[in-house]
Amino acid sequence: MKKCLIALLFFLSFGITAYGLDFPDIKGFSPESEVNTYNSTNLYEYINGAADAYLAYGFQLLLSRDLAFGDIKFAADIYDMGSRLNALGIYKSERPTDVAPIQVGVQSVVSPPYQALLLKDAYYVKINAYEGELTLELGKSILEKIAAALPGSEELPKVFDQLPLINRVPGSESYVHESFLGLSGLNRCIFASYEADEATYRHFLILTDQAQSTDDVWKSLAAEWTSLGTEKQPLLFKKIPYKGYVGVQMMDGQILGVADCQTKQQMMKALKAGSEL
Repeated sequence: MKKCLIALLFFLSFGITAYGLDFPDIKGFSPESEVNTYNSTNLYEYINGAADAYLAYGFQLLLSRDLAFGDIKFAADIYDMGSRLNALGIYKSERPTDVAPIQVGVQSVVSPPYQALLLKDAYYVKINAYEGELTLELGKSILEKIAAALPGSEELPKVFDQLPLINRVPGSESYVHESFLGLSGLNRCIFASYEADEATYRHFLILTDQAQSTDDVWKSLAAEWTSLGTEKQPLLFKKIPYKGYVGVQMMDGQILGVADCQTKQQMMKALKAGSEL
């Protein structure tokens, strides 16, 4: 019974899907092909070398189908990434940073004239038009219909509540499965951008579990980073060329950090501010 309760709490905390998925029947869309299904063993047949990144983020299943809507025809690819965090991570890794997001699902973007991306629950959806022109208005309409047909949550995973809310840049939340900032010791990190005192930086939190305990991660970082804290309030930091200072501190059994700080003083101030929120 205890093991079942722990498993349920893990599902709820990190948004792991507990249901299967069929390609939804969406009113207004006409099928132009059968549904093609891909799993971890044959995903590379569809997306070639990009499959490795998807597999690293916990890819489970891809359902792909050509559809028509009005004068446009497009391929709709629905990726089940296994968890809401995994879907967020792969979506943010591919989302164009020069395109403003729109509020469909958790978040979406439309990149005329050919592509649109949708994040909802554990699903990452890619729309690629191959006939006709995908406008912003049309892309948003397509994404809204697909989002309404998919099950699950349109909210960020609750774990992001553990990051500071004050000064957070809306929509900047993300997740990296491994090597955050290019550093091998920073894995399974959630993070968000912040703006304060005319500076932009990021707060992050390292997610740990039985396979990767907080103490083990801290010891690994302490062996390579510089110590700047006290015994009661441990603090480690590192300067990354061209990226600035990154610092971490242990708080309530968790490792919280800041990144992209231009000076050590800014790093210390951001860490202090984060610890007080």
